[in-house]
Amino acid sequence: MTVLFDTELKDNLQRLRSIARKMAPDRASADDLLQDTLIRMLDAQARYAPGSNLVAWAYRIMRNRHISNIRSKRNDTLPLDHPVVLSRGQRATQDSRIAHNEMVVALRQLPSDQRVAMLLVGGWGLDYSEVARRQRCSVGTIKSRVSRGRERVRAWMLDDEAATRVRPIDGAAVSPRAMALH
Repeated sequence: MTVLFDTELKDNLQRLRSIARKMAPDRASADDLLQDTLIRMLDAQARYAPGSNLVAWAYRIMRNRHISNIRSKRNDTLPLDHPVVLSRGQRATQDSRIAHNEMVVALRQLPSDQRVAMLLVGGWGLDYSEVARRQRCSVGTIKSRVSRGRERVRAWMLDDEAATRVRPIDGAAVSPRAMALH
């Protein structure tokens, strides 16, 4: 490896890693893509012209490798009646869709600070300290928001007595869940 090539490669490694992470669907795939790119670059380093844009050259190699990976995975599918597919999947039910819709409506009922905290902690899997840093508040505040949000969603989803007090229509009590879905 020439000294110039070696230096340029080391100087741009973080940039290449971030490019790979933007292309690949997950971190492991991005690392594999970066490794494949580096191997191809090392094999072809004699064709690299010193002073040219190393990142652009690496990007082109990485992009082509990524496209090749996508094309090769198209053929990795299994038929729907294959035992592996049947053992992992489950048929969609109307109940699961209704539960999902009810959860979305319940989350929309929350104040925005509680909803954001719940989605960042529960949905994105961030820890409380990361969410607190992003929201510019204390960890205790985030824990409180998530706790209160969970309790409100739980009460709403279970159709708690306090949550069901809605004006009757034609003498019949209507749950907030039923009204929100219409």
